[in-house]
Amino acid sequence: TLFRSNYIKKLSYFFIESIVLFLVILSFLLFKTTLPINQNWIIVLLIISFCLVLIIKIQIKKWNRFRILHFSIKKVDKMTGIEFENFLLTYFKSLGCKAQTTKASNDYGADLILEYKKRKISVQAKRYQGTIGVKAVQEVIGSMAYYNTDCGLVVTNSYYSKNAEELAFANNVILWDRDVLIQMMNHENMTGYLSEFL
Repeated sequence: TLFRSNYIKKLSYFFIESIVLFLVILSFLLFKTTLPINQNWIIVLLIISFCLVLIIKIQIKKWNRFRILHFSIKKVDKMTGIEFENFLLTYFKSLGCKAQTTKASNDYGADLILEYKKRKISVQAKRYQGTIGVKAVQEVIGSMAYYNTDCGLVVTNSYYSKNAEELAFANNVILWDRDVLIQMMNHENMTGYLSEFL
């Protein structure tokens, strides 16, 4: 599929970039004898070490982000609540939103706070096995006043009850169910869904 081929392509680019960086550093170390003899090698080695650590950290961060952006829905279904929140945090950032998590305890009904085109959004993340009822919608409604957000969003790997949908519609709360989550994970166009925030 197109998604699989894009995954392989990006993975290949990551490894090529890593190999190139490694070869550049290795070649510098191997040909260090070309530098002037009076060069302060301690300073040079410290600079090289610092650069190497920095590059490794950047590559690890890029790899972790890449890995998260290519999780399967089956992996999401096995996540804990905190893991699901961090998963969504990475995805919303990839969609161009400013995003941050709230406190793990006493979050006042929002797990994430987003900013998208000067609009603030309270997000309730529900990694759940069954149908999502009105409680999740009530929680995000409460968070909207506390965090002074323009609208609320509940995202789940499941589906919503009719009562939850009706309550959300009456209170400016957007619901993204399993189908929308899969579309986002497949890197399909999310412009229509994001425009709901505006």
